[in-house]
Amino acid sequence: MGPTILNQILGPIQAESSATRFSAFVSAPKDDDTHPRKMVLNAFTRRGGAVIATQGTSKVYWGGFPARDGYETAAALPFTPRVEQYDS
Repeated sequence: MGPTILNQILGPIQAESSATRFSAFVSAPKDDDTHPRKMVLNAFTRRGGAVIATQGTSKVYWGGFPARDGYETAAALPFTPRVEQYDS
């Protein structure tokens, strides 16, 4: 997915200090350092997204509901200045 389609779906790149506009959840294996790809995380983050990866844990988006036993709080992944090489 390239920048043009991301801009159409998620909106254009936002200023760095802009508020979060949406959340994106990624189901990722615990021992997989390559998923989600950092360039994808950055693309979503630049467009105002808070990206949360499970990394083998159970996470919940509270949304005003009571906490659930066995779940962790969902925290957004940070923007990464270094990303993988893109191979088309």
